[in-house]
Amino acid sequence: MSAVQPPLEIILKFTNTRNSTASSTFSWKEESYWVEDANGDGASVRFSWDAPWLRPALESLEEPEPGSEVLERLGKCLWEFLLPSHWARDAEKIERALEARPPRPVHLIIRSANADELYYLPWELLPLKSGRRLVTFENYLIQYECLPVPTQDRPPAPKGRILFAWSCAGGWVPAAAHEAAIRSACEKADFPFDPKQDVLHDVSRKALVDKLKDTDRPVTALHLLCHGTQVSNNAYGLTFSSLESPNEPDRLDVTELRDLIFSSQGAHSLRLVTLSSCQGGDAGTPAHLLGSVARMLHEQGVPAVIASRLPLSCAGSVTLAETLYEELLVQRDNLRTVLSTIRGRLRSEVKSRDWLSLQFYARAGNEFALTPFSEPPPPAPAPSGRQLILIRHEAYSKVPVEPAPADAPGLFAGRQPRLVTIDQTQELEQRDWKNLEAAVKRLASPEGELRRAYTERDADIAYYGFPFVPLAALAGHLAKNRQVHVFEYVSGRFQWESGTPTPHLPLEVDVQPRESGNAGRLRLSVSAPVHLDDCRQVLPDSDVRLDLHFTLEAPKRGSVRREDQLKAYVQAIQDTLDKYISGNPALPLKSIHIFAAVPVSVAFHLGHALAATWLPECFIYNYGKLEEPAYKWRLSLQAAAQGRRSIKVFK
Repeated sequence: MSAVQPPLEIILKFTNTRNSTASSTFSWKEESYWVEDANGDGASVRFSWDAPWLRPALESLEEPEPGSEVLERLGKCLWEFLLPSHWARDAEKIERALEARPPRPVHLIIRSANADELYYLPWELLPLKSGRRLVTFENYLIQYECLPVPTQDRPPAPKGRILFAWSCAGGWVPAAAHEAAIRSACEKADFPFDPKQDVLHDVSRKALVDKLKDTDRPVTALHLLCHGTQVSNNAYGLTFSSLESPNEPDRLDVTELRDLIFSSQGAHSLRLVTLSSCQGGDAGTPAHLLGSVARMLHEQGVPAVIASRLPLSCAGSVTLAETLYEELLVQRDNLRTVLSTIRGRLRSEVKSRDWLSLQFYARAGNEFALTPFSEPPPPAPAPSGRQLILIRHEAYSKVPVEPAPADAPGLFAGRQPRLVTIDQTQELEQRDWKNLEAAVKRLASPEGELRRAYTERDADIAYYGFPFVPLAALAGHLAKNRQVHVFEYVSGRFQWESGTPTPHLPLEVDVQPRESGNAGRLRLSVSAPVHLDDCRQVLPDSDVRLDLHFTLEAPKRGSVRREDQLKAYVQAIQDTLDKYISGNPALPLKSIHIFAAVPVSVAFHLGHALAATWLPECFIYNYGKLEEPAYKWRLSLQAAAQGRRSIKVFK
């Protein structure tokens, strides 16, 4: 299989800030949410669930022809909901990717921490800046994802079989057409499918469990065709055949289905579940305590789940089955393009709203979810001639382990990196500062390895290691406008943890202007508290005109573990500098003095932020608990960058 270009992933992670919907009864009142992207950029948004037109409009989607005015109004409502967030910026990225030649795939992930009521909304109607709906593009995929993400091994190998299970206990279903569609695709693709073994007529609880227990030919894909049904308290479930009579309905709610399907070890071989039933993706009411059948399967670790959030027409279900297996097995496409093809056929061939109702539950970044019958294709190689440079910076300690492709798959992307080593341990590891000035000059030299790496045009650059805080800040300062990926040392690896369901701790700032002095003092208490008494030993209060203290509620080592968290903290620092220094020309600051207890990643980006030409001279101090004074030396970022003497050691 040929390599593919990695998709542009746009994540909208929603947290209900009041969490008032965490019950079986939805209030239909205005709700407040915090929406974050993958980089941690967030904003507060509000959704007017109590708008008098909204509920009738959502209910009208269950009609065969809800009307264009309803669809346009719902799309506009979603756009306005996201307007205070970063969506306008993301929408531009999406359009550029989809209109490129060749187009770049786009995945929009709707992720819920505790805001499952938002799955009730038709996100397929969300317009881009041009006004075009996402659903009109061919190379996009909307995914639904719930947090937290379960710990999961690599998905099972794509071997096994398709199990087609159906029941007409709730009314007639087009079982013959579904079976013919699956059988035809399997014959063309030479994929084993035995109607005697792989078709489960009049599916009952016991029959399904028995089939899933078959480990000789484990079930890779489960195709369920039956009727959706309302069970207790307005929740939706599925209708199977009872054990006593095939025509007698056995209505199972989400909890019963979960316990039934996942009581068998065989269920763990599933890579795809397709629910050809009405409202398999519908919880019944927004944020229902039980959730939908599709959500349950997703939470239990099934990599890919396809369901309908609305009633599914018989004709639409047949089109879904025909296209799904033909495209996956015969054409060997992935689910992104397959689902787009299915929607196109449903729009043009079936007079219903089925094209709008399909939902796809999968984890962000899970390429295995897109190829349930094969291994995913290898990532596209790096652009021709573009290499990856890893800059390893050692000063107070040697690096025990190197970053690996598993730590940042998107960055490595099949490339063999070139290592640039900056080893200052021999000069500085023993904290003998007589060699410090010379070490800084070599680090900042235009002919040195660091600045030469920064000048290489056809390269991506990553920085990591164990330098002192001022040296890491200098490395970031020298990067200027060059984009550099920075690794943090997390859990014994140079990597970043994936996102968590709760927002990270905020970086609070205390601003204290003074009447005299001409220096700005910037303290950062992230890895440890920065104590004023230590700072006063080398910078008396009488010199300080502006004191800025950035702090976490409980500073400690290992506080920064996610890349989105790093970027949020650095942005908060930069915004504060813009507001109180560049935004206040009347403040006569001649210098800025930085006392930072921060990890290497924050120090690097701090130095990068301090490269702004409008800032006065910036001094960054190095802390030593056993030294006297504790801040034994400082480095001038501007002087070092210009090749001038930059170090002052305090006696």
